[in-house]
Amino acid sequence: MKRLVALLMTVFMVSIGSAVAQKYSIRGRVVDSSATPIAYATVVVLNDSVQVAGVTTDSEGGFNLSLEDGDYTLNINFIGYT
Repeated sequence: MKRLVALLMTVFMVSIGSAVAQKYSIRGRVVDSSATPIAYATVVVLNDSVQVAGVTTDSEGGFNLSLEDGDYTLNINFIGYT
């Protein structure tokens, strides 16, 4: 009986763990055509044209985002660049 309870608890815990959405870390570095970092560029993540996350690059052009699993569009903007 104890084995059955332990087995059921294990199955229950595994099923709950897989139901939780996974988070992914997205890191990058924004540079221009000559590999010069673009500091303070705007990085926006969209899901069907709805913004779900956004950050500004650091002084070395780096950024880091945490997102759940899904399909996204990444937009990067900075004045003077297309």
